[in-house]
Amino acid sequence: MKFTIPTLTVGQMMRAQIHEVHLDSSVIVSFRGDLLRVINDTRRKFKKGQWVVLRVVSTIPLRFQLVKVPETFSSP
Repeated sequence: MKFTIPTLTVGQMMRAQIHEVHLDSSVIVSFRGDLLRVINDTRRKFKKGQWVVLRVVSTIPLRFQLVKVPETFSSP
């Protein structure tokens, strides 16, 4: 794990890119070079390469909330 993950704070917004989509409703997102497994509690379907905006809900355990899925997003 890089130093990015420990520095996340509750309420922080972050852009992440979908890296993998799994059948168990989880997705792997890429955030500043770190890969994070995120459970998709929404009914939304995601595609590899899609950008999303997440908000940090808690840090222990690390949890996120999907804020929005932009139509287009330039790379960071």
